Amino acid sequence: MGVVKVVESEKRKKKRSKWVNYSIGVVVLLAIMGGSLVIYKHFIVKTNNDSFVAETKEGEILDETGKESIDYSYWNEDRTISTLHKMTHQKVYASDKWGAVQMTNDRVNRLYEIVKNSSFSNKDNLLGILEKWKVGDFSTVDKDHNYFWKYQGGNVGEATGIMTAEDEQSFIESTFKQTQNDGGE
Repeated sequence: MGVVKVVESEKRKKKRSKWVNYSIGVVVLLAIMGGSLVIYKHFIVKTNNDSFVAETKEGEILDETGKESIDYSYWNEDRTISTLHKMTHQKVYASDKWGAVQMTNDRVNRLYEIVKNSSFSNKDNLLGILEKWKVGDFSTVDKDHNYFWKYQGGNVGEATGIMTAEDEQSFIESTFKQTQNDGGE
């Protein structure tokens, strides 16, 4: 009888030990996943946002009068579409957004000049979008976003609608607050 109790007690200890090991494993896995999310959101997204804003400063050079002029050799079709795509992020709802460039009148006008003076294969479509944006017409900005998104092979982050003015302002404040005074408008 005593041997049976010892054997049963050892079986219970093994079961309990397995359960404890599984529990510890799950907790460690959740901690790793949570830590990865925090690192991604804090470091990678902020780094990407900073580099995207900086990206718009590249491609500009000072002409002989000291005014900024456009370095057309920098602005190829892919880079231009990528920048336009990131600009739409402040105006659309999407499940996932990679990068952001603040949409300003100056940027819209400069990108319009780049496209107008280009030989891009999508020149007509891009000019049509930018002409609307130049006059403040963003009624199809979600469709514009999805045009860029599809061009770039998007599979996550399709625009599902146009942000309210309040949501757009909140996005601008939370995304661009550290770059508001970068002189990039």
